[in-house]
Amino acid sequence: MNVVITPAAAKPRLCAGFSYISVLLAIALLALCAAPAADAVRHAANAPAVSAGHLNNLLCLKSRIETVSAEPYQNLVLAAAGATTPTNVYSLAAAAPCPALNVYISMASVDAAGTVTYPAADTGLLQLVVTVSDESPSVPPGPPALPVGAAPSIASQPGSLASMSLTTMLVR
Repeated sequence: MNVVITPAAAKPRLCAGFSYISVLLAIALLALCAAPAADAVRHAANAPAVSAGHLNNLLCLKSRIETVSAEPYQNLVLAAAGATTPTNVYSLAAAAPCPALNVYISMASVDAAGTVTYPAADTGLLQLVVTVSDESPSVPPGPPALPVGAAPSIASQPGSLASMSLTTMLVR
């Protein structure tokens, strides 16, 4: 006598929907991705205001350095207070639309490697640094070395409207 036993597992199984674990895993992945995406959207929404502030500060810095650069060299030599001390003659208090600006004028010397040093004597080379006043220039001994013949540099730290400076060299 042949008896066929049919196991209970052989019954047709209904496969519809997701398991509880699959749903939890999907929610966890969405939560992990949603926070950075929301942060990116928030930063993107603030970008125009931050850019406008940086542009305004840059225009003020450029205007101030052009004004100071147009002064006679001898006046700048007399106003040179050093790489760490802002000059009283050319620094500006805050006035709409510009923030307060500090102007640093110092005697400078550049060696063959492009390293800037700050001698006390008149070397025929002046370094002008204009910064937004609530920051000091990166001294001592001064802003990063400016290679001989290099164009003025603009340094800024992302996210901070106050951390902008403009550096140039003037030759007698």
